[in-house]
Amino acid sequence: ESAPTPRAALPERAAESNHQATAEGLITRVNLRWEDIGGLAETKEAIRLNFALGLVQAPPGVAIQPTRRTLLYGPPGTGKTMLAAAMSNELDATFFNARIPDLMSQYFGESSKLLSALYATAAVHAPSVIFLDEIDALSRQRGGGQESGAERRLLNTFLGELDGLQNK
Repeated sequence: ESAPTPRAALPERAAESNHQATAEGLITRVNLRWEDIGGLAETKEAIRLNFALGLVQAPPGVAIQPTRRTLLYGPPGTGKTMLAAAMSNELDATFFNARIPDLMSQYFGESSKLLSALYATAAVHAPSVIFLDEIDALSRQRGGGQESGAERRLLNTFLGELDGLQNK
């Protein structure tokens, strides 16, 4: 009775059914383990160590802040998606595999609504790993005149959603 209301159930966060259905469609079932990834030993170890700190029982008087966000960067084909999928399996989490260009819409405000629906759906399916591929499509220099209004709104929504994760 006193449990907090999931973010997706809050009226101001409620997404239209088609947005939520689209977000649900981004759930990917991948049976990939760390051992299935050849190479990248240092990267895998760093990821494991970061997330293991959040799973251990802290000694009395010691506060351990678990990692909630990880940025994987590099050129295409370097294993970022595989690492995220293996991380979700290791954490027994729901894996959302989304490409930023797929979230972009030609209609006003739709991209931001879809991204918000993605985060709301991930909160319902928590624990979750959201893998946003091609994030560089959002990360153009602000004020350079190159970004459209839709890209600017989507970037603002994305940054707001990341900031909201701190309170989870």
